[in-house]
This record gives sequence, C-alpha cells and structure tokens, in this order.
Amino acid sequence: MATLSGKTREGLAQLFTANLEWLERVMDQGRREGQLNFEGAANVQAQQFLASLQGAQLLARSFRDTSRFDLIAEGLISALT
Repeated sequence: MATLSGKTREGLAQLFTANLEWLERVMDQGRREGQLNFEGAANVQAQQFLASLQGAQLLARSFRDTSRFDLIAEGLISALT
C-alpha cells in the first residue's frame, strides 16, 4: 500500500469500509431471520469473513487454481449456516 498514492489508499479504504458495513448488515439480518448462525458481533464476523475471502483469493491466484477459492468460500459459508 505504501507505493499507492494517498488518494488511491483513501479510495481503497472507503471501498473496504463500504463492503464491510454492507456485509455486517447482511450478516446481522441473516442472524435475526434465522438464516445465519454465528457467535459474537456481526462486525467482527464480517471482518473475519472478508479477510478469509481475501486470503482465499491470494492463494487461488498464487496457485492458479480457482478451486482453492471455491473450497474456502464454501467452507466459510457452510460455517455460517
């Protein structure tokens, strides 16, 4: 991130903030409606979920194997339902 301009870093931070806020709302709503099941605060779960997806994307790209991403994403979703 240090090589990016300040404006680009700010834009990325805004993007991730918007995504996390949306995911938190979706997770909270899903839990209230009984569609999702997880312990703890929705904002923490959203950050862990997004970080795990980011890691899955990095692994899949590094190995040039999208099935790695699919496997991890499916596991994350399964753990919530």
